[in-house]
Amino acid sequence: MSDDGEDKGAQRRRALLHGAPQPKPREPNPGELLMTFEHGQDVYRVELRDFDPYGVEGQIFQNGILLRGEAIQCARARRTMGRNETASDSQGRWMMSGR
Repeated sequence: MSDDGEDKGAQRRRALLHGAPQPKPREPNPGELLMTFEHGQDVYRVELRDFDPYGVEGQIFQNGILLRGEAIQCARARRTMGRNETASDSQGRWMMSGR
C-alpha cells in the first residue's frame, strides 16, 4: 500500500478514503478458563484474557453470553509499587483495596 518515497501523513490521509484497503478482521483471542460452575439450569464460565503489555481482563459468561468484563491495567499496579517492595506485596495491597 505504501510507496517508499511517501510520507506517513499522506499514507494516513489515503487510509481515510472510501476505497482504502480494509485491514483484515481481528481474530478472536481465546481466554484462559479459570472455572465453570452450574447454578440451576445456568452454566457460568469465568475466563481470563491477557492483553500484554496493557493488562488482563476477567470475563464472566452466563450460558455463553457475556455478563461482565473487568479490565485490570498492569501499568496502574506498577505505578503504585514502591522501589523497596516486591510486586507480590503491591499486588496484594492493590487487590485488597478493591481497585
